[in-house]
Amino acid sequence: MIPAKYKFIREVGKGKSGISSLVVCDGVEYIYKEMHSETVSYYHFSGPKINLEIDAYKILEKQNINIPKLIESNTEQGYLIKEYIDGLTVSEAISAGVEIDSYIKEVLIWEKSLQANNINIDYFPSNFVIKNNSIYYVDYELNPYSEEWNFTNWGIYYWLNGDGFKNFLQTNDSTFINLKDTGIPIKTPTIEAKRTKCLSMN
Repeated sequence: MIPAKYKFIREVGKGKSGISSLVVCDGVEYIYKEMHSETVSYYHFSGPKINLEIDAYKILEKQNINIPKLIESNTEQGYLIKEYIDGLTVSEAISAGVEIDSYIKEVLIWEKSLQANNINIDYFPSNFVIKNNSIYYVDYELNPYSEEWNFTNWGIYYWLNGDGFKNFLQTNDSTFINLKDTGIPIKTPTIEAKRTKCLSMN
């Protein structure tokens, strides 16, 4: 339940771990994230979701990446209050045809730095927001580093699938971006060619 001092504005997204809403308190907007108990077939949580996110934040705030500040947390009620980064999600940007090459280049730099610290973040485009020509990772999820699930071999395929994301956002049908019943991105020859070009820039 949203604390009384915060006013609900609208829901902004739902992910593997929780539902995020825009709230306001004393004229300042925040993100309220309430953890849910739903499971997904391709991902296993190693403990209570709220504790995992708080611990992840403590690690991520020490990394060389942009993340929203954690304002408040409640482990008993299972929610976080985070700084609101007001901008376009990468999902929205790519579906609208916004040029994102510079942001891909920056995230490739983040990937190398995170790899050196044995960290993978969730590179799905909805977890990133563009604001004032900067990019932010607005989720707190992290995992041990894995080549299979890094940006180069997993996340970038979503970032380069603008048409797929446009259809996905309109229909919520994940088969536009994933192989059916998996968390594996579609890899068409066109997307592969874009990926090769992006990797050569870095």
